[in-house]
Amino acid sequence: MAVAEIVFSDDINTRNPDLVPCTPVMWRKLVRLGPQEYSSALAIMKRDETEETVLDMAKKLRTYADAVHGPTHARIAALETQVEARENRVFWTVWIRWPGTSEPQKYEALVDTGAQCTLLPSRHVGEESVSIAGVTGGSQDFTLVEADVSLTGNEWKRHPIVTGPEAPCILGIDFLRNGYFKDPKGFRWAFGIAAVETEGVKQLNTLPGLSENPSAVGLLRVEEQQVPIATSTVHRRQYRTTRDAVIPIHKMIHELETQGVVSKTHSPFNSPIRPVRKSDGEWRLTVDYRALNEVTPPLSAAVPDMLELQYELESKAAKWYATIDIANAFFSIPLAAECRPQFAFTWRGVQYTWN
Repeated sequence: MAVAEIVFSDDINTRNPDLVPCTPVMWRKLVRLGPQEYSSALAIMKRDETEETVLDMAKKLRTYADAVHGPTHARIAALETQVEARENRVFWTVWIRWPGTSEPQKYEALVDTGAQCTLLPSRHVGEESVSIAGVTGGSQDFTLVEADVSLTGNEWKRHPIVTGPEAPCILGIDFLRNGYFKDPKGFRWAFGIAAVETEGVKQLNTLPGLSENPSAVGLLRVEEQQVPIATSTVHRRQYRTTRDAVIPIHKMIHELETQGVVSKTHSPFNSPIRPVRKSDGEWRLTVDYRALNEVTPPLSAAVPDMLELQYELESKAAKWYATIDIANAFFSIPLAAECRPQFAFTWRGVQYTWN
């Protein structure tokens, strides 16, 4: 419509269709051309007294379309994710002949060699109750029923099934290790449990090279690190700190000086100490370097993406993961001598800097 206005109208001053005024007549024509179920919403979108261009109304239409179709697209994306996850797993058809019935019931069960038992949903009740713990830590109560099981519908085998109305469809290792099976694609499968030899594990009475002092730091024996030099001198006085933090912070600085992490200095630079109370009531030594950062050239650091690290860990075929608290590791990195003056701070009338 905007292009037609440019071509056939003598009053149009612009040659850009986006900047053509969207008149009430043009909008009413567009509403009549659109789907009938949206006509009411589209009709009130354009007010006669407002001067809006074709581009303005196009933006409104896009916003309305996102509002209408956004939830639908989200549901479709979630469904596609579920379908993709299902395609990456193996499902077999299982026939079950429950006690007291003659007609077998058909299930699509997940082949899960990590499941210790076979679970299938039903309302049959056995004499033995079973509590199953899931990977998320929760547990559900089911019942154990002896039933005839078949993967072909012809050859049957008596096997205990954990069942209940809310039970999932899982073919566990307890049934799978009974022999060879042929899946719907004609492949033969055999399952079992193999003994794995583990390395000898012994408990250490002492940890050689490690200190019993949790605040011990020490400097690494590595090359001193060069950091950007500030372009101008920054001197900020120490502001008042809470009384509860004075003794703990004084003790920390004394320990860091004893360990060679900080040393006394005389520098034109100075940044204030800002004690931070931790959740356990202890205090953390931090220095407010915000003013220094403003006059220091930025340093591009390869900071890892925690989400990517998590995905990478999950993709590894490992059974155990460990975390290490390297709380004081930052203090152990040695600084080049020419970089140290700008990191100076003052505590109780004495100026220090990091080594």
